[in-house]
Amino acid sequence: MEAFAAGANYVGFGTILSTSSKADTEEAKGLSAPAQMCQVATCSIRSTAKTVPYIMQWGARGFAVISICTAIGPMEAIHQLMTAIKRHLSF
Repeated sequence: MEAFAAGANYVGFGTILSTSSKADTEEAKGLSAPAQMCQVATCSIRSTAKTVPYIMQWGARGFAVISICTAIGPMEAIHQLMTAIKRHLSF
């Protein structure tokens, strides 16, 4: 909450689901706490491609995806992300 009050441009919550984008990642926190954060966030939530559908469903105002930048096949990673977004938007 302090980050929002200080005018943060984005908020990183830590590891929500297990990820391969970082070798030294902490234990995954699960979905309930970040869902609450999306309800009060006034800025983007940093996310992995796997969690974008969740944060969109929770009402996040935006997201940033780092894993595409480090993907071995970035075009395939972009395609997967866009497929997930389109799937969410068709609800």
